[in-house]
Amino acid sequence: MPSCLNCRRPPMPAERDRTPASLDERTREHAARTPASPALVMYAGDHVPVRTWAELDRDSGTVASAVRAATRDPARTVAVVAAGDATDAVIRLIGVLRADVPVLITSARAPRAETAGVLDHLARLGYHRLHVGDAGTWAEYASLPSRVPLPAGSVLVSTGGSSGRPKVVVDRWISSVGSRPRQARPSALMRWRAGQRQLVMGSLHHAAPLTFFTEGLSDGNTLVLLQRFDPGMAISAIADWSVNWAQATPYHLRAIASALPGQHAGLASLAGLLHLAAPCPEPLKRHWLGVLGPDKVFEMYGATEGIGVTVASGREWLQRPGTVGRGFFTRIQIRSPAGRPLPAGETGDVYLCAGRAGRRTYLDPADGTGAGSDGFATVGDQGRLDESGYLYLAPRQLRRIQVGGETVDPAEIESLLAGHPGVLDAVVVGVPDERLGEALVALVIPASGRDGRLLRHYLRTRLARHKVPRVIRFTDQIPYTEAGKVDRLRAVQMATVTRPHSRDQDTGSGTDG
Repeated sequence: MPSCLNCRRPPMPAERDRTPASLDERTREHAARTPASPALVMYAGDHVPVRTWAELDRDSGTVASAVRAATRDPARTVAVVAAGDATDAVIRLIGVLRADVPVLITSARAPRAETAGVLDHLARLGYHRLHVGDAGTWAEYASLPSRVPLPAGSVLVSTGGSSGRPKVVVDRWISSVGSRPRQARPSALMRWRAGQRQLVMGSLHHAAPLTFFTEGLSDGNTLVLLQRFDPGMAISAIADWSVNWAQATPYHLRAIASALPGQHAGLASLAGLLHLAAPCPEPLKRHWLGVLGPDKVFEMYGATEGIGVTVASGREWLQRPGTVGRGFFTRIQIRSPAGRPLPAGETGDVYLCAGRAGRRTYLDPADGTGAGSDGFATVGDQGRLDESGYLYLAPRQLRRIQVGGETVDPAEIESLLAGHPGVLDAVVVGVPDERLGEALVALVIPASGRDGRLLRHYLRTRLARHKVPRVIRFTDQIPYTEAGKVDRLRAVQMATVTRPHSRDQDTGSGTDG
């Protein structure tokens, strides 16, 4: 199949349409042009703190100056900042991004042990750490020489490795997305316009919400952030601020849809709605196509590793139900387990190759570059292409689990369980859940005792909340294949014998996504 069939490339703009200014320069420009206009809205119902462009420029600029002054070795220093829901936390994050230094964004809600694991990983690789918090900035200097100098403005995103240890992706796109030509950004296909009012629902320590957040900041959008996700609050924020564009996960869409009856008029200002991060069930997709219309709903598929993206409009989806679209500056191949390219219609491993080669790589050279010698890479998803180059993902991915829009690598949880003295063996799978899409179930062979609550407490102190299994089911046997690998299909079948909401196996209240 010719590569042009599955790689859409909008015409590039003339040089005069390019916006090469940095995020710092763009912020100062917006403050100078519209100083009193709202830039940042922290929506929390009755209490809605608002920062104008002048205030945002002043406060985040102070943070940026402090970070630059404290950075002794820019190519080998990582600024560490926690993404939180409070206004001050968001301004700190913006300030660090404006400083144009490498930055690691952690979650303010993550357990200390999880964050410490990533920070220790940086130290083992020889990178200095510059911490940015309420008390100012302070540095920790590594005693080992770092292996790879980091590009200015790169953003470090942590992902779960197959061994359960952290893998850190170096992203060179997030902080500079707003300075790229408009036609080179996926949002160009999604009714995005500069100066719009934009709702941000996802956590800013994730690559996708952060990317569109920084793009909106660079484009002078009024950024409306929910201080906590609540479907009623999201609807009110859209109505109160006449929001034009929003990004969501299927979890958000499901929750908002359940709170929507009789409130469709409040969404009239929306011109574009993008969903990504997890497969969207067909009934839910059709619901939103009916509420907003097919010209306003878009879907995007990609990975933290930045190997490529696809985009599908609502109209394309209606013509080809189930598709996640065609590649955006991305070539797609479907390959057999042996690596042989497969023809249209056959299901195999999904390989992507982004036109912006080398946009993201792993921080640790031992983790690879995220792409093979031919530029194609896979994150383990399976799917097929049709004759026109539209991608369809296989209906279920057993190696990666989506909990309320959050990607969970079961190996990370299994590794922790295996290290507990009361566990002989364990496997973690996802089972269907009406509210979260999937819920985590752990099958555990105990070494002694069967105290699921004790195991859940052990995991809670080491993992983010959405990674803690809702159900821990004790068993005498975990299914393995003849090759000695966990038979995850059989494990899912075992896990679904006990539903995630059943009280006899439920060892806690679970997660709210």
